[in-house]
Amino acid sequence: MTETWTSPSVIAATSSAVAAVCSVLVALRVYRFMQSERAPHVVVRAELDEERSSIITLVIENIGKSVAFGVGFTLSRPIPEYAWGVSVDEASSKTFANMQSGPLFSGIPALGVGERRVLNWGQYGGLRAALGEGVVQCNASYRDSGGRQHGSTSILDICSFEGVDCTTRPHVKLADNIERIAKTLDHVATGFSKPQVITQTLEEHRKMQAEFVERAQLRRTNSAETKTIESK
Repeated sequence: MTETWTSPSVIAATSSAVAAVCSVLVALRVYRFMQSERAPHVVVRAELDEERSSIITLVIENIGKSVAFGVGFTLSRPIPEYAWGVSVDEASSKTFANMQSGPLFSGIPALGVGERRVLNWGQYGGLRAALGEGVVQCNASYRDSGGRQHGSTSILDICSFEGVDCTTRPHVKLADNIERIAKTLDHVATGFSKPQVITQTLEEHRKMQAEFVERAQLRRTNSAETKTIESK
């Protein structure tokens, strides 16, 4: 009798084939997941400088799990360079040159895990006046150690910095005050001049002592002769 698709042997063969395909698919997904967990991941973001309260920086960072090689960037539109101005009104009358150099244009040969590049970008007023309300899309492309190509997209936004606290941080004020106190104490201790340290060899020291003794003896001799002449 000819076997049909409902026979036990056909069903077993089909089930085995389906199980094999599922196993391959699961293994492939696990492999891809493991690869993604070890892959580099480069991001670009605008960040407020904690030490210089009104300065906004551009930070390029590899937040992935391996080194990113041959990192290159493309921007959706030009961005300004050194756009200074705390308020929009203050910066609206200024003209800012577009950024044309630096790692965003020349690329980065290799960016290690957790490694960063920090660029001084400007202040809120200058950047808002130059960029307006829109965002800038930054696409990064790079390779892992195995030569596999990767990419990521970052969004640069300035409007969200409106109203952000730009006062000087307490630890920065404390450091500035300590530095001023140290300078004041240094001036008091040195008479507002830097101390001078004179170094000399033992031979030079002995020579100076001999010269000092000789000058002292000469002064005593001259004084005795002067008194003798006056007494006559």
